[in-house]
Amino acid sequence: MSIEVVGLLVFTVYIIISAVFQIESKAANVAVVVGLVLLVAGATSLNIWEEAIVNQLAMYSFFFLASGVVLLFIQHVREGH
Repeated sequence: MSIEVVGLLVFTVYIIISAVFQIESKAANVAVVVGLVLLVAGATSLNIWEEAIVNQLAMYSFFFLASGVVLLFIQHVREGH
């Protein structure tokens, strides 16, 4: 199993656990902040690290940002908007 599949499974479980225990607000904020930090780290270190490492950072950044958006959407629906 590749690292991408493992990462996707971890974030899927993260979203489900956060939604079930109704902690999506904090979890979404953490996910978005971590995603943005990884995105900035990858962009600023493009000349320092190998391209494969920067691509992995970008992929994890996407996973964090996507999970944050999903959790914010769940929170929005639960609040009845």
